[in-house]
Amino acid sequence: MKTLNLIGILTLMLGLLSLETSAQQIGVKVGATFANQSQNFDGDNIAEDAKLKIGTHAGLTALFPISDRFFFEPGLLLNNKGTKTETEILGQTIESTLSLNYLDVPLTVKYLFPLSNFDIYIQGGPTVGFGLAGKVKVDDNDTDVEWGTDTGDMIKRPDLAFSAGAGVILMENLHLGFLTNTGLLNVAADDQDGKYKAKNHFFQLGLSYFFGER
Repeated sequence: MKTLNLIGILTLMLGLLSLETSAQQIGVKVGATFANQSQNFDGDNIAEDAKLKIGTHAGLTALFPISDRFFFEPGLLLNNKGTKTETEILGQTIESTLSLNYLDVPLTVKYLFPLSNFDIYIQGGPTVGFGLAGKVKVDDNDTDVEWGTDTGDMIKRPDLAFSAGAGVILMENLHLGFLTNTGLLNVAADDQDGKYKAKNHFFQLGLSYFFGER
């Protein structure tokens, strides 16, 4: 199974890299990811005390013109998701951090609104993710995340979110943007007969630089 997953990742990466080499503009993107994970059991929120986990994202992006103002923008990003919690037990605060590294493939469309000195844009579309590695840290103790759907596993590798946001284009090739990402898939490996649901949510502040002329 792990071999098939690796083959799938490599095939996806090669396909996207081939697609991006035919784009009108290829760019690099870096930024901050502010992540959380909703957790519900039988309809009850069991992650009320969860806090935002700050991580990073970085990778490649590209622009394909559909019209003068309308663009298709796929990407290939390494993205850090997860969540943080603080639980008080017998007067002692226990900090827990779930850190999940994903290969994310945003497949968004972008619409530009030209202004006198710069452009603004809105953006939206699905983001497909695949879990690569992860750790659970409780105080000073680290444990590797077990990925899969078997007994004893913790997180399913596939992920899916809907992304929406806006931004500004500076100096023609520099895009500064904000994206919210709402998780759509239950990533819990053991869903307790459909009662337990865990979904990755995050928002991003990112800076993209595109090479070439639009």
